Amino acid sequence: MNLNFEGGEFRNILSFGNKKVKISFNEGLNLITGNNGAGKSSALLDTLSFCLFGQPYRKIKIDDLINRRNKKNLEVTFIITINENTYSITRGLKPKLLEIKKNGIAIKLLSTKGLVQDEIDKILGINYKTFKQIISLSINHNEPFLKLGTPKKREIIEQIFSIDIFSGMSKIVKDEIKELKPKIEISDKSLLMLKQSIDLDGARIKQLEHTENRFEYDKRIEIADVDNQINVIKNKLVDIKENGQILSKQTEIQIEDNRNELHKKLDETNAEIAEHKVGVRNTNDTIEFISSHDTCPTCNHKISDDYKNSQIHSLTSVKMNHDVVVVVLDEKVKRIHEDIEEIEKTVHKILIKKNQLSSLRSKAVDLQDMICEFEHRKELIQNRQFDFDISHEKDELEKKVNTHSCEVQENNQLKDDMRYRKLVVSALSDTGIKSFVFEEMIPILNYNINEHLKLFELSVTISFDKFMNENIKVLGSTTENVSYYCFSEGEKKRIDMSILLSFIAIRKSLANWNCNLLAIDELLDSSIDEIGLAKLIESMKKMITDTNHLAIYIISHRLKKEYFSQFETLLEVSKNGNGFSTINHLKE
Repeated sequence: MNLNFEGGEFRNILSFGNKKVKISFNEGLNLITGNNGAGKSSALLDTLSFCLFGQPYRKIKIDDLINRRNKKNLEVTFIITINENTYSITRGLKPKLLEIKKNGIAIKLLSTKGLVQDEIDKILGINYKTFKQIISLSINHNEPFLKLGTPKKREIIEQIFSIDIFSGMSKIVKDEIKELKPKIEISDKSLLMLKQSIDLDGARIKQLEHTENRFEYDKRIEIADVDNQINVIKNKLVDIKENGQILSKQTEIQIEDNRNELHKKLDETNAEIAEHKVGVRNTNDTIEFISSHDTCPTCNHKISDDYKNSQIHSLTSVKMNHDVVVVVLDEKVKRIHEDIEEIEKTVHKILIKKNQLSSLRSKAVDLQDMICEFEHRKELIQNRQFDFDISHEKDELEKKVNTHSCEVQENNQLKDDMRYRKLVVSALSDTGIKSFVFEEMIPILNYNINEHLKLFELSVTISFDKFMNENIKVLGSTTENVSYYCFSEGEKKRIDMSILLSFIAIRKSLANWNCNLLAIDELLDSSIDEIGLAKLIESMKKMITDTNHLAIYIISHRLKKEYFSQFETLLEVSKNGNGFSTINHLKE
């Protein structure tokens, strides 16, 4: 990838006012100078950092980039040629603005700020952190590499070697794992519910089949039971008919019912008895009167004893005749009563038989009704059909089984995808392929650093191990692993520049990525010595010679004027009477 910065314009960023300032990038070694606070870094580093990545270069809040006097309308635009396409990136604050054009046509932006910046990073081939390591080098805002902690060192090296692509890939795969996890959980629950439904339906169909198989058998059992009950009732009817015939014959017996005549005779006989009893009382009264009187009450004559005895004897005979008749008649009354009683007993027996016959007939009717009911029930049982459609249930079950089979395949595929992705994450981890590639790249890093140290004529070698622990040796010394902090400030700056320039060379070589711009801020103003400064400028010129169209911009306020001849262009940043920064071209 060839990344060429053509130029840009900006306004209302930091100390620059509302008037648009234009800047173009010239091939060769260039100097931006000016007093402290004039806006030298703002003119290049802050404008580039904000435009490309939406972040300040220095450690300030993003709203602090807006000019404090105007407080609005911050706007930065840079034109970049990437391979054969020309991109225009415009970004602003108050109001917020982000516009990207490719060959003059606006690119449709994504939905979120993070996604948009990811797309810009892909277009540029670098991110914000890499930008601060291989395009913009600032002593004041970038901590020296050897002062960083091991994790930070490793992170930077991974970016330089493009090993961080494995981390990006790992993040993508981890995101996919996060997406797969709920899908698998839902799939597992769905399979469990579907399996339970299949089991329930299968058990239900088996029960239905069992019921269907027993249906005709149960019908025959029920019909046999009904027939048995009908036969029992019919047998009872036969018994009732036989008993009824007997009773019917018994009730057909002809008897002479002369109870009225007998009662009449009884009354007549009782009347005769009463008459004879009256004759007995009268006779007794006469005998008693004769016995108790000696004189006839009619004629007043004296009654003789013979006469009395004769009369008493005669009356006694009459009385006896009455008594005999009464006895005979009482016997007759008794026989009449017996005849009446016998007739009444016979009549009563016949009446009982008739009642029994009527009861039997009523039972016969009831039993006949029961037979009709059982016959009707038998007919209903015979007509009963198993009207449940098991085939439909089986079809539905088969559909569920097929669905379950498909979901099992999908579930297995999801779990296979999960296993594959976990294997990929493991392979992309620090102990996986990334570790292997990292170890393979460390010798390249060590070689490039030591080549640049030679360029700066430092009798020092630096080597990093796979854990990014450095080992610094001074040539000709027996001391092992000299501390970075043991060197002078000038030597440390040459070591720092050797590492930074190595990063640039490695990035361009390994990533097939080339950029026409390198900005170095305040490096020449630090405690670098004259030899180091000369070697640095010599190194910069060699980079320009080795790289087509390379524009290196050194930002400095302390560089001696005798060095000005070394630069293709000189830009001076100063503040006008209104306190706004301006750029003056001292040499073009």
